[in-house]
Amino acid sequence: MYAPVGSPDCGALMLRDGQYRALVDYVRGSFRRDGGGAVMPLPGSGYGPTDLFYEAVGRYSLYDTCNEWTAKGLRAAGVTVGAWAPFEGGVMRWVR
Repeated sequence: MYAPVGSPDCGALMLRDGQYRALVDYVRGSFRRDGGGAVMPLPGSGYGPTDLFYEAVGRYSLYDTCNEWTAKGLRAAGVTVGAWAPFEGGVMRWVR
Protein backbone atom coordinates (compact mmCIF):
# COMPACT_ATOMS: atom_id res chain seq x y z
CA MET A 1 0.00 0.00 0.00
CA TYR A 2 1.25 3.48 -0.84
CA ALA A 3 1.34 5.95 2.06
CA PRO A 4 2.04 9.60 1.14
CA VAL A 5 4.76 11.27 3.16
CA GLY A 6 4.71 14.94 4.10
CA SER A 7 7.39 17.47 3.31
CA PRO A 8 8.18 21.09 4.23
CA ASP A 9 6.52 22.11 0.95
CA CYS A 10 3.20 20.51 1.95
CA GLY A 11 0.49 21.80 4.23
CA ALA A 12 -1.97 19.93 6.40
CA LEU A 13 -5.66 20.52 6.01
CA MET A 14 -8.21 19.05 8.39
CA LEU A 15 -11.75 18.75 7.04
CA ARG A 16 -14.98 17.92 8.85
CA ASP A 17 -16.99 14.99 7.48
CA GLY A 18 -19.31 17.19 5.41
CA GLN A 19 -16.40 19.15 3.98
CA TYR A 20 -14.60 15.96 3.05
CA ARG A 21 -17.75 14.61 1.34
CA ALA A 22 -18.11 17.87 -0.63
CA LEU A 23 -14.47 17.65 -1.74
CA VAL A 24 -14.88 13.99 -2.78
CA ASP A 25 -18.05 14.87 -4.73
CA TYR A 26 -16.20 17.69 -6.50
CA VAL A 27 -13.30 15.43 -7.48
CA ARG A 28 -15.61 12.62 -8.63
CA GLY A 29 -17.58 15.12 -10.72
CA SER A 30 -14.37 16.22 -12.43
CA PHE A 31 -13.83 12.91 -14.23
CA ARG A 32 -15.17 12.34 -17.72
CA ARG A 33 -16.86 8.94 -17.81
CA ASP A 34 -17.60 6.39 -20.50
CA GLY A 35 -21.12 5.14 -21.34
CA GLY A 36 -20.97 2.72 -18.42
CA GLY A 37 -20.01 5.41 -15.91
CA ALA A 38 -16.36 4.35 -15.55
CA VAL A 39 -13.58 6.94 -15.43
CA MET A 40 -11.36 7.01 -18.51
CA PRO A 41 -7.62 6.72 -17.88
CA LEU A 42 -5.08 8.17 -20.29
CA PRO A 43 -2.57 5.30 -20.66
CA GLY A 44 1.09 6.29 -20.36
CA SER A 45 0.22 9.78 -19.14
CA GLY A 46 1.62 9.73 -15.60
CA TYR A 47 4.87 11.09 -14.29
CA GLY A 48 6.01 7.62 -13.24
CA PRO A 49 4.88 4.03 -12.72
CA THR A 50 2.62 4.81 -9.74
CA ASP A 51 0.43 7.57 -11.16
CA LEU A 52 -1.90 8.17 -14.08
CA PHE A 53 -3.97 10.96 -15.60
CA TYR A 54 -7.64 10.63 -16.50
CA GLU A 55 -10.03 12.28 -18.95
CA ALA A 56 -11.59 15.27 -17.25
CA VAL A 57 -14.58 17.56 -17.55
CA GLY A 58 -13.43 20.98 -18.76
CA ARG A 59 -10.17 22.16 -20.24
CA TYR A 60 -6.88 23.40 -18.90
CA SER A 61 -6.11 27.01 -19.83
CA LEU A 62 -4.17 30.04 -18.70
CA TYR A 63 -7.20 30.94 -16.55
CA ASP A 64 -8.31 27.48 -15.48
CA THR A 65 -5.12 25.85 -14.18
CA CYS A 66 -4.58 22.80 -11.99
CA ASN A 67 -4.21 25.16 -9.03
CA GLU A 68 -7.54 26.82 -9.80
CA TRP A 69 -9.11 23.33 -10.08
CA THR A 70 -7.74 22.57 -6.60
CA ALA A 71 -9.00 25.90 -5.25
CA LYS A 72 -12.49 25.22 -6.68
CA GLY A 73 -12.54 21.89 -4.87
CA LEU A 74 -11.49 23.49 -1.62
CA ARG A 75 -14.13 26.21 -2.06
CA ALA A 76 -16.74 23.49 -2.65
CA ALA A 77 -15.67 22.04 0.70
CA GLY A 78 -16.07 25.42 2.41
CA VAL A 79 -12.34 26.09 2.76
CA THR A 80 -11.23 29.71 2.37
CA VAL A 81 -8.87 30.22 -0.56
CA GLY A 82 -8.17 33.14 -2.88
CA ALA A 83 -10.92 34.33 -5.21
CA TRP A 84 -8.82 33.15 -8.16
CA ALA A 85 -5.83 30.89 -7.67
CA PRO A 86 -4.04 30.17 -10.95
CA PHE A 87 -0.73 29.65 -9.15
CA GLU A 88 0.41 27.43 -6.28
CA GLY A 89 0.63 30.32 -3.81
CA GLY A 90 -3.08 31.07 -4.20
CA VAL A 91 -3.84 27.64 -2.75
CA MET A 92 -0.97 26.82 -0.41
CA ARG A 93 -0.91 30.09 1.53
CA TRP A 94 -4.37 29.18 2.87
CA VAL A 95 -3.47 25.70 4.06
CA ARG A 96 -0.12 26.30 5.74
